[in-house]
Amino acid sequence: MTVWNVASIDDRPELELVRWRIMRTNLGDMHFVGCETLGHNGRVSSTITDFDPAVARGFTRSGRVYLLSGPSGFYPAAQYVWTRWCEVNKVSAFVDISLDAVPKSRDRISS
Repeated sequence: MTVWNVASIDDRPELELVRWRIMRTNLGDMHFVGCETLGHNGRVSSTITDFDPAVARGFTRSGRVYLLSGPSGFYPAAQYVWTRWCEVNKVSAFVDISLDAVPKSRDRISS
């Protein structure tokens, strides 16, 4: 698998993820990890700066808006990108906080 740069914020200011997770690193920052609906590629966001669990919408340091659709879940391509991202950014540990951050994520229906 290959990892590449993403479209600019100007080109894609908003992005929808399915089979998403929210990861907290040993450095204390949090990231969205999941499958983007356009192209079905694995995706890792920059650091989350604001998140509203009631509407499953978050903002990241880059300025991009992420919409989390459906329940949290695992997506192999997203896991691959996350693993590579952790290696590049020297993240030695992380925890999946998806169910703590969005407790009702299991009950939500994909749009």
